[in-house]
Amino acid sequence: MAIKLQANGDNVSADNPLPVALVEGGGGGGGTAATAYEDELAVAATGTPEALADAETLVDVVSIKALSTNTSPVKIGFSAGAGNQKWELVPTEWISLRAPSNRKLNLAAIYVACAVNGEGVAWHAFGQ
Repeated sequence: MAIKLQANGDNVSADNPLPVALVEGGGGGGGTAATAYEDELAVAATGTPEALADAETLVDVVSIKALSTNTSPVKIGFSAGAGNQKWELVPTEWISLRAPSNRKLNLAAIYVACAVNGEGVAWHAFGQ
């Protein structure tokens, strides 16, 4: 069974985030509003790392998973320079990154590189 998330009548994506309310203390109000982001990134060309987002997108946490259809590992890093992505993920392997307290992660500054054109990652993130 496949589940498709929609917000405002369209599929959830970085351009159409799903509004989410996080509640502190187990419920009962007083929570902090958050936004959920979710997308896939297929890297167009080997040797050319691509950012998770096209524009600055500040989040508290992001989870990145190598697509199960990949035939080789993908690499994740914080630099656009070819070869500077150091975290290697084999197909279906994932990593979660959490910003330090009072800081944010910028999805436009997290890069994915691959050895095969068109392979990539799925990701989801939460931010305010």
